[in-house]
Amino acid sequence: MSCSNSFFVYRGNSQPELERLLSDRLDHPDKRAAIDNHIRELFVETYAVLVLDSAGFSRGCQQSNIIEALARVEQMRRTLVPLFEQQGGQIFKIEVDNIYAVFPNVATALTVSRESIKRLAPLNMQASIGIGYGELLMMAEPTHYNNVYGVEMNLASKLGEDVAAANEIWLTEAAAQCLDPEQDAVESHVIHISGLDLKAYRCRQEQLS
Repeated sequence: MSCSNSFFVYRGNSQPELERLLSDRLDHPDKRAAIDNHIRELFVETYAVLVLDSAGFSRGCQQSNIIEALARVEQMRRTLVPLFEQQGGQIFKIEVDNIYAVFPNVATALTVSRESIKRLAPLNMQASIGIGYGELLMMAEPTHYNNVYGVEMNLASKLGEDVAAANEIWLTEAAAQCLDPEQDAVESHVIHISGLDLKAYRCRQEQLS
């Protein structure tokens, strides 16, 4: 299994173009196979996807005022966005206290995840992180990605937002297969997501120090 990829190249894979192709697919059932192949050629890439959720945001909103909570989110962004960019990540969405990004490979996504937790600690902030790896349907503008769809995207979101506790990093099975077992210690778990029992992997705490 190859676990790396060359990075961003705009090929006209915009949201309006996808909507046009999907409309053609509905209007011309006899051409669906050809249209599907064209969509894959334009939009599908294989990347690592990272979803970071700021742990404790909702609790912070209740314990302080919303302005203070949002100011802390802005502090998190100032701290982490340069790190993501310096390590070659493409952030495609920032939504309140969540950061969504793709990386050329799992090793880099994991390095950024660990460093994110370290950089947030002095600020008394924590993060919950999910990482996936596989084929993703990428929406883009000429200079950057702006949305991502796919099974690994959905799983990474579930892991980062719902499964991972504060300062935990969880990986999908596909992402974990890209790791070097001698360097990256992970624990296998069976978790229940969206009605399915799936295998996922949690980074051991000693790997985060």
